[in-house]
Amino acid sequence: MWTSLRETGKTLSFERKVTFNKKHFLSISFSANELQDNTEILLPRTFKGDINLGTLSGDISVISVEAGNFLLNASSGDIYVSDVKSDYITLSTLSGEIFAKGMQVAGEGVISSASGDIAVEDYESGSNLKTTTNSGETGFCNVKVKELECSAASGEVIIKDTKVDSIKSNTNSGEVTLAGLEPAKEAHFNTSSGDISGSIKGTESDYSIAYTTGSGECNLSNSSSGNVGLEFHTGSGDIEIGFHD
Repeated sequence: MWTSLRETGKTLSFERKVTFNKKHFLSISFSANELQDNTEILLPRTFKGDINLGTLSGDISVISVEAGNFLLNASSGDIYVSDVKSDYITLSTLSGEIFAKGMQVAGEGVISSASGDIAVEDYESGSNLKTTTNSGETGFCNVKVKELECSAASGEVIIKDTKVDSIKSNTNSGEVTLAGLEPAKEAHFNTSSGDISGSIKGTESDYSIAYTTGSGECNLSNSSSGNVGLEFHTGSGDIEIGFHD
């Protein structure tokens, strides 16, 4: 089945063609008050196909679905995703915020916002997660992935209660705050202008530590005693890291 919505003047055309494939069924309902731009798409609980949604100017909200490939794109608008299971995800917006909560993803995830905050909470995957934003804050809470890669041109990065094999974080102008990070293999943090601070699980002797700073102070010492690598680099900013069990 495929469905087409077309607006011409004050007329909204609705066209549906049905194919007899029981694996792909789509039910669309919309309510309008003089053609308000709100559309609701209802999927059967048995649906597990691919989802591809896009808007030129408007928000996208997806709640409680299971899909194969999961692709959302908003040129100008926010994206809200909650309670989603999928094989792969791609969430992107040019101007807007992205909030993803309660995600179970088998494969890789990519989340990007050219101008807007990114918040990821209760995200679990057997693969990697990559986030990028040019202007906006990025936050992670209770994230479990193999590799986490975070890039923020201008904005703070907050990583809380996150368990990874490896993590790479790069910011040009923004602080990095850690709270209960648990890396199994390695962690790399780089900021051109901003502090790196917070807490990492374990003891300092668990880690091999390397740091450089152009004009800033660091409370750590370079060492090679542990099995997990930690690297911190700042151009202009302090490094202050604590450890706890």
